[in-house]
This record gives sequence, structure tokens and C-alpha cells, in this order.
Amino acid sequence: MIQAIMQSIRKKMILSFVGVIMLPLLLSIYISYRNFAAELEQSYIVNNKAILQQLISRLDDYFIQLENVGLAFYSDLLFSPEYQLADTEFIQHNLKLRKLMSLYLARKETHSVLFYTPLNQELYVINKALNTSFSDAKAMEERDWYAHAVAEPDKLIIEPQHKLSNYPAEYRIQSGVPVFSLTRLIKGYTPEVGVLTMNYTLTQLQRIGEEGLLSPDEEIGVWTAKGELLYSSDPAMSSLPAEWLSTMAGEEEAGSFQYTEAGSAETKRLVYARSAHNGQLVAKLIPVHVIIAQADKTRTINLLIALSIVCIVIATTAYISIRLTGPLLKLKRHMVRAGEGNFQLPVTVTQTDEIGQISHAYNRMIQQIDTLITEKYKMRLATRESQWKALQAQINPHFMYNTLQTIGSVALDEGIDELVRMTHALSDMLRYSLKPGERAMLQDELRNVEDYLWIQTCRFEDRLASRIDVPKEALQWVVPKLFLQPLVENAIIHGLEPSKHRGEVELQCRLEDGGLRIIITDNGVGIAPERLSRLQAALDAPDMLEQSGHERIGLLNVSQRLQLMYGQEARLQLSSAPGQGTQVELWLPPLPEQAEPHEQERGKTDEI
Repeated sequence: MIQAIMQSIRKKMILSFVGVIMLPLLLSIYISYRNFAAELEQSYIVNNKAILQQLISRLDDYFIQLENVGLAFYSDLLFSPEYQLADTEFIQHNLKLRKLMSLYLARKETHSVLFYTPLNQELYVINKALNTSFSDAKAMEERDWYAHAVAEPDKLIIEPQHKLSNYPAEYRIQSGVPVFSLTRLIKGYTPEVGVLTMNYTLTQLQRIGEEGLLSPDEEIGVWTAKGELLYSSDPAMSSLPAEWLSTMAGEEEAGSFQYTEAGSAETKRLVYARSAHNGQLVAKLIPVHVIIAQADKTRTINLLIALSIVCIVIATTAYISIRLTGPLLKLKRHMVRAGEGNFQLPVTVTQTDEIGQISHAYNRMIQQIDTLITEKYKMRLATRESQWKALQAQINPHFMYNTLQTIGSVALDEGIDELVRMTHALSDMLRYSLKPGERAMLQDELRNVEDYLWIQTCRFEDRLASRIDVPKEALQWVVPKLFLQPLVENAIIHGLEPSKHRGEVELQCRLEDGGLRIIITDNGVGIAPERLSRLQAALDAPDMLEQSGHERIGLLNVSQRLQLMYGQEARLQLSSAPGQGTQVELWLPPLPEQAEPHEQERGKTDEI
């Protein structure tokens, strides 16, 4: 009750402090973040517009240079005296090849140059692998670049990004490289001369475009005035969507707008600029999170500061709460310890108020309880010590009677040799039983059982077989002294002796679950269910010391000794069925002392 009241007071104080401080603080952080993000985005847009306009200027210069390259061939065919005075087609053919080769070499990003003359259906092909012409090339008139040039004879046609596919193999034109093309119709004073198309790789456009990227998350592209792609840093992009072109048509030189891609929750901003020379567009796609990254960082810093303030507030509130409720909590802790059985820690009283009076009354109460417990405990110890001695004293008379009877039978039937052996076995058992102390190592206990089994084997001859199975690591386990032999004796006398069949006794030891598990099994007459229930009930009643019934002495003796030594942690369980034998299973927890002291103790007692 006291703890619940203290926790309620502490919780209310903390919530009050946090509410008063955190709400205005969080509101201030939110407003400043929104304003800073808006200013940052506007500044980012202005800077990128300026960058794109510089890129447009560079692109205009680049395309003017490319146009001039094509114009050089145009002027050479129209005005070059060398070409005009050539008196044979062969000379003109070679002059064309030489001029086309100069166009190919004018720029290192040139992929190939094609020139088609429709009058004689001849195609000139200039590329890295070829420098020649092909006759009967009328199929070129079905190409888009030829159709575009013929449709707009007075314009330089910029073909968007594409691949030079479906050309005959003998042209040796690489089809896997994306290019853009500049195509124009070459006309003279007489009928048209032909169509020239120059194909360029995207290396120079890529170099110019990448100069405008400020972040790896940004994308940039160059499109024709119709929205057809010339170059993009994103391979997945192709033509500009119609709604983008419609939006960009409202601005003269540069602009920006925000959009969200279909199927994506990410918002992006598109900043673009248009060329006044040929209408080309340079557009840059920027994720909004890139633009406001600095604002997010500032927000994170402010939130960390706010969190630090909250932690300071909570710590201060907790300190005040503890100072106010400390005496009650201290009294509560002492009550918990008293509930666990510790009555030796009185409360230190430094106050004279109601809590101090309660503490004085509590100290008097636990002092009285401790006195009563001490007196009862001393009486219990005295009782248990007398029980222990009585239980140990029960073993020797009963066993000595059976052993002496066996020695007489063997001496009469078998002769002096076995009598000597039995005498040695008996003396070893007596020496072991007289050894001081209540505990021994398992290997000593097993040696005592082996002596007993040998004596019983001499008595029963071929009617008794025994087996002991113990792992080496269990031999040093500390156990109660003289607790196994009564169980084995009980199995032989009450299980095997009444049986008409050959008897077998097996003793197994295993280290399991942090303790020692012992199983003693016989194939004797077994125990009836009603009698088994009574025996198990007697074994499970540790405060009952039964004396009646010789068949119960061994089991109850061992059970009582285990309860006195281990308390409720030790377990002794019976399982049996009439005619199928009996099994006694024990589980012993480890004792505080271990083998080394007992090794020394055994060395001393073996001298008896």
C-alpha cells in the first residue's frame, strides 16, 4: 500500500514537470524546423537553377561545335574548288571519304558518320573499323534519320538517345552502344546531294551532366525540346512524362515543381532549365530528404537537447521524491527482509514524527519474533540430533543378525576359506560403520555395498546376481554415510529372498540436473499397490519416525536421514508391481563440502 502511494505521487510529479517543460519546447522545435526547412529548400532551388543554367550554356556551346562540324562538310561540298573541279566520280568519291573521315576525327566521342546519296543510292560509312562506301543502299531511305532530314530540309535534326541496330553486318556498326545523332540534308544549287548523320556517344553529355550533381541521391538528364531523352544519369529514365512537359511549358528559362512518383511515398523536386538556342531541357530530380537533410540534422540536435532536459527533469523529480518518501521506502525494505526471515536488521530511526514511531514499533516487534524463533530453533536442533542418533543406531543390530546367520551357514557348508573372506568383509563393514562423521564419499559407500553383496552372494550362491554401474566422475561425490547398504539389503531380504527365481540387484549412479541420481532395481516379488501407497506416504512424511514393521526400517531410516541432511531438496521415490520387482530412485543435491576433506578423514579412519 505504501509503495503504491509513493509510486503514484512520484508519477504525478514527473508528469507535471514533463508536461510544463516539454510541450512548449516541442512546439518551438517543430515551428523552427518547418521554417528552416522551407528556407533551406528555397535556397537549394535557387542554387540549382543557377547550376542548370550554367550547364545549359555549356550544352549550347557543345551543340554549336557539333553543328559547325557538320557545316564544314556542307561548305566543302558546295564551295570547295577541289571538289567542284573534280572531273571524275572516282575523285569526288575519294574527296567525300576524306572529308567524312575528317568529320569522324573532329571529336573523340564520335561513334560513326553516315552519308547517303539518293541519286546513286550509295552509302558512305565511317567508323572505327571501316572507311568505305556501299552501293545499292536504298534501304537507308526507310531509316528515321533520313525521313526526318527530308521532312525538315532546312533544320539540323537532333535524334534522341538510341542504339544503331538492324544495320547490315558488313557496315561494322556497333549496335550495343547508346548514341545521339545530328542529321541534316546536304543540298546544292542542283538537286539534293544527300543526307549526313553523325552519331555521338554520351561521354561528353555525361561529363557535363555530372558537373551538376551535388549528391549521390540526385538524378540529372538532358532532353530535346520535345521531351525525348538525350542523356540521363538514371538508366531507367526515357522520355519526360506529358504532365511534366505541360508544367515546364509555363516557364521561359527555369523553374521547379514537387511531385510524388506513382507507387512510392517518396517526394521529389524537379528543377529544370531550358536552352534558348535549341529548346533543350536540363532537368534535375532531387529527393526532398536530400534538400532538408541539414534541417533534419538540426531537428535531431534540438530533440536530443530536449531529451537531455527531460532526463534532467526526471532525475530532479526522482531525487525530490526519494527525499520525501525515503523513510517509508526504507521501512518497506526492512519489512520485506523480515518477511524473508531476516530479523537481525532493525530500522535506524532518525525522526520523531509518525514514521519514526512506526519504525520504533517495528523494531520491537522483530526483536520479539527473533527471540521466539531462536528458542524454537534450538529446541528443533536438539530434537533432530536425537533423531539422527536413533536412526543410525537402528542399522547395526538388524544387519548383524543376518550377517552372523550367513557366516554360520557358509562355515558349515563351504569351509574355512570363504569364512575368512566373509570375516574380512564383515570387519571392513564394521570399520566403515564406526568411522566418525555423518558423510562420506560415494566410492567408500559403494565399497561397503560391495562387501555386503559378497556376503549375500555367499549365502544365496547362484540365486543372486548383482551389478554396480557408476561413472568415474561420480566417485568423489559427498553422500550420507551408510545410506545405500540398507536399501540394497531391503531389496534382497524383502524382494529377492521370498522369490523362487534367480534374483538380480542392480545399482546405477548418474550425475544429472546438478545432482546425483541413484537407482536400485531388483526383480523380486514386488509390492502390492496398497502397500506401496502406504510406504510412499510414510516416506513423504519427514516428521514421522515409524518403528513398526521390519520391512520398513531400511527405507524409512534412509528417508529420515536424507530429510535431516538435505531437507526437502532430496527425493526418494518407489515404483513396483507384484511379480515384476521394485525400483528405488533417489536424487541428492550437492553438499557444501567436497571430496578433499573426506580423503583426509578416510585416511585417518582406515587405521582403526
